[in-house]
Amino acid sequence: MKQGFTLIELIVSIALLVFLVMGSAQIFPRALNLVSRAEAITNAANLAQDQMEALLNQSYATVAVGVAEARHLVSPNFERETAVSYIDPDTFAPSAVNQGLKRVDVRVFYGTSFGSRLYEISTIINES
Repeated sequence: MKQGFTLIELIVSIALLVFLVMGSAQIFPRALNLVSRAEAITNAANLAQDQMEALLNQSYATVAVGVAEARHLVSPNFERETAVSYIDPDTFAPSAVNQGLKRVDVRVFYGTSFGSRLYEISTIINES
């Protein structure tokens, strides 16, 4: 009975091992890109939430309608803008007059390896 591997078995097993290692090596750059994108989304969400909380901590009367914050750089590679508008309580459509509700929109613009992105959150505040 022979023991050991033949040359063919050895070559096939090495080729299979190389194929598996090369295949898994291609996963890492893609995974790093996805981690980078997730980090950018998290940073954008935090920047938007910070601004939203700052506005929600103000009284209804002090939250001015219009551009509350013009688009500007708030962190490297991140820009933010904030707009406040009156809305109709029946239709939730924009309104020219104060009917007791305001819509607050916070937008964060940022760039990733996937291109330019936008993260936006909105809420409604009431007068009471």
